[in-house]
Amino acid sequence: MTPSFAYTLLQTRKSKRPYRLTVTAGDRFRLDSFADYEAAFGPLLQLYGSTELGAIAAADPRLPIEVRRHSVGLPMPDVACRLQAPVDEEGELWCKRRYGFEGYVDKYGKPVSLGTDYVDGWFRTKDIARFNPDGGLEVLGRSDHSVNRDGLLVFFADLEKTIETLEPVEAVAIVTGDDTERGKKLIAYCVVAKDSNLSADMIRTHCFDKLPRRVVPDEIRLLDALPLLPSGKVDRITLQQQFS
Repeated sequence: MTPSFAYTLLQTRKSKRPYRLTVTAGDRFRLDSFADYEAAFGPLLQLYGSTELGAIAAADPRLPIEVRRHSVGLPMPDVACRLQAPVDEEGELWCKRRYGFEGYVDKYGKPVSLGTDYVDGWFRTKDIARFNPDGGLEVLGRSDHSVNRDGLLVFFADLEKTIETLEPVEAVAIVTGDDTERGKKLIAYCVVAKDSNLSADMIRTHCFDKLPRRVVPDEIRLLDALPLLPSGKVDRITLQQQFS
């Protein structure tokens, strides 16, 4: 299932119902919700994959929860992974497998060039990742979900994780706005529990306390719900077009 559906279960089910195993994919699972889900529904693991290559990595349910919260597990036996231009042991993830896709075609069935995104069988996932000491893969966020601020790269995922540490925050998504002196404006859209008095100013103050100034969002906007794609992922395009 997608993480967003798992969060819905947490919010709507009134009693515990242990399953043999829950596998989530399509987006990262919130760290602060992982233990809550396991307590209510049993063991949880994350799977990482793509339409082009299928399942790339999956966590082992026998591993401790602290490992499974962060890692999507070891790559599948026939999958090779590498990090392009790693910085501080993090880099853009490229993957290759024998039975991966051979390319895209347009609506007329004619091949579409991927340019430098597909070279010698290596596919550019556009995800930023790192390898844990045990070889497990930790996916940190999308390379296209980042922006330069004060000359340094800011990942939306880092900011979202910080805001999510506030218990009343049920969901958060970062998008960019107009240019500022620091770089692109950062706008944080947050969904807050209905019985909470958490305000936009309080969320921004929390960010000031926890993050470097360049990472603090320029604006905090509260919504009743985030727009979602059919896959369960946040529809960031709609956020930028309809709410900005």
